[in-house]
Amino acid sequence: MGLKFNTLLGECEIDPKDVQLVRHKDSGPTGITPFSLLRDNPAQFEAYQGLQGRQVFHRSIIASFVVTPSAETLFVNLYRISGAARNISSVTCPVNMTQFEAGKMWIYELAIDKRLNDFSQRLIIDWGEGYRSWVQRAVRKNKEIVEIRRHFEEPKFPQYLAFRGNIEDIPSLYPTWRSALAAAKGIYLLVCNKTGAQYVGSATGEKGFFGRWFAYSVDGHGGNVLLRARDHKDYTVSILEISGSAADRREILARETFWKEKLGSRALRLGDEYGLNAN
Repeated sequence: MGLKFNTLLGECEIDPKDVQLVRHKDSGPTGITPFSLLRDNPAQFEAYQGLQGRQVFHRSIIASFVVTPSAETLFVNLYRISGAARNISSVTCPVNMTQFEAGKMWIYELAIDKRLNDFSQRLIIDWGEGYRSWVQRAVRKNKEIVEIRRHFEEPKFPQYLAFRGNIEDIPSLYPTWRSALAAAKGIYLLVCNKTGAQYVGSATGEKGFFGRWFAYSVDGHGGNVLLRARDHKDYTVSILEISGSAADRREILARETFWKEKLGSRALRLGDEYGLNAN
């Protein structure tokens, strides 16, 4: 049996019955996520988690977590709830940028409870399979602690051919990961997470894979006819081939054609459920 989160609560004389576990995973139109907000603007992160569409926090303390770009569940801190009230003026969510009129939202008054400060942004838990249930009772869900780090640091970028990610998460990747992807060009594969349909593409621009994938994260199609018709962004992306530094655009496009033929990603008609390449 590994170390459990409720054990840490007990060491601080905190009753798990008084704690809700809150896992923030969201993304906005500009690629902002709770993790990137925490990293770049902690005050805005706290405003984000205190803004709720319903009265969802029912205990005196929340243990706040964010999902990292590598899908880890990272502990942020404990927050004590001192009250909640309807917003008296319009308010904008810092992540999805939606504006809400007065009286439409609940704003929680949250203050950091310093008893687990030493573990802030160092502790990783296993949330389990209930990802849709983003608020849970600590007393009912005693999460296993996966790792306690000396300090938070970005995981090492995997080898290019080992990289897999969701298109919606591309804008919020770790800075070193974004730099690595921007420095390389080549052939990539999009796979629809709903149907398994495939699209082969090439990254030939100045910002490499990152620049091309960022375009998909913004509009969901990057100019492709069949992707535009699907009207969603739920794709997993991976790299099929890295082009050498001396390769020009014509050579990369030739390799793109090779992979389209090899994987059979060319659509025979509009609306094809398997091949999403229109050419």
